[in-house]
Amino acid sequence: MQQTLKEIFAHQPDLTVITATNRLSRRLLHEYNQQQLASGETAWATPDILSWSAWIQRQWQLGTTGSDNAQVVLTNTQLLQLWQSIISSDTEALVNTQATARKAHAARQQIIDYNIDLADESVRQWFVYDTDASRWLDWHQRYVKQLDERNWLDEPALTQSLINAIVERKQVLSRPVCWLGFDTLTPLQHRLKVFLQAQQLWLEPTEDEQPAGSISLYPAADPEQEIRDCAQWVREQFEQRWHQGDKPIGIVVPRLDQNRQQLERVFRQVFYPQDGLSSIREQQLHTQGIRPDSVFNLSLGYSLDQEPLVKAILNILALCRNTFTYEEFSQVLRAPFISGASEHRSIRSLLDQRLRQKVTADISLHALLKFMPSEPPGEFQQYLQQLHSLKQSWNSLASAQTWVDRFQQCLAIFGLTTSSLQVQTVYQHQ
Repeated sequence: MQQTLKEIFAHQPDLTVITATNRLSRRLLHEYNQQQLASGETAWATPDILSWSAWIQRQWQLGTTGSDNAQVVLTNTQLLQLWQSIISSDTEALVNTQATARKAHAARQQIIDYNIDLADESVRQWFVYDTDASRWLDWHQRYVKQLDERNWLDEPALTQSLINAIVERKQVLSRPVCWLGFDTLTPLQHRLKVFLQAQQLWLEPTEDEQPAGSISLYPAADPEQEIRDCAQWVREQFEQRWHQGDKPIGIVVPRLDQNRQQLERVFRQVFYPQDGLSSIREQQLHTQGIRPDSVFNLSLGYSLDQEPLVKAILNILALCRNTFTYEEFSQVLRAPFISGASEHRSIRSLLDQRLRQKVTADISLHALLKFMPSEPPGEFQQYLQQLHSLKQSWNSLASAQTWVDRFQQCLAIFGLTTSSLQVQTVYQHQ
């Protein structure tokens, strides 16, 4: 932007800046604070900068405050669990319910974003010609029915309801807004933009006048080679231009959360070949393999559930669900933190290999016990039997503290007590 955030808010103190992502809103807020510090300010009002999803949530809360019949807005975890329960009840769908639930909800998001009316018979007929689409439509009907019956609302429907309320003047907006970081707008967002412009509540951001760049396309044999070519090019640019005080080099990576380990490993090999490959211990402990003095940095941090110990705990708790994926069980079976992991490593590996030939992608704890060898009963089978007995004694209605106690009992069955967890954590950080 040509104007600084400080100048914009000085001219429009009641402005709301809405960003496409949470990360951009945090960065802009940081930049604003730095501009205030640079100008010698010691105290200032926090600017109204928030992401699109946060703005939607805030406006919805403002509109429903004091309402006696306010709908309950589901979290992402809750709505995916609802999708999974619907998909699991479809006996003909032998699929990974977790991944399918995410895809099914993404399809619902697009349907709403693009104002596609599924009640229109001419639209619905297109779903008949494809088996997967027809099945999704059936799941979606049951999903919407449960939302209506329980007075629930998910984020796509929440966004649609809010925008409709604003455009139909059922909810009043008084603050001007400025949208930043939106490459494209969905038809739903465009409808809101047109309304805001008509109400003179729209502030068009000014763009920097940048010199025209050049775009080149380079082929690669596979993703690994593409990352390596990129890393080598970046190193050449770094060595040629860095001493001149040039600006840092930025790399945009699709699905960075999925490709981070591979990207990090290749860049480390290219920039620090003397370090060699990451050791097995380092990979297990997830220390990221980044030197303290590294010249490159990955802006996306590791999520907590990628830490091996945390991941093992979450997988154990996943076994308490009505159904879970075999991969979740397999990771528990092979986890190095479970009691007896070192002594029975080969036995558990053999058990994992045998079970993979028998079980389905999704399985229950009761069904899994039926597939376990009857003679001789192994110690891991005893863990599962204890967990099954413990789960049967549970009442679904319980306080938060009761659930905490239950989770601790589950972990204790597999040898993960409070004291052992402290030891494991210290080991990981050494």
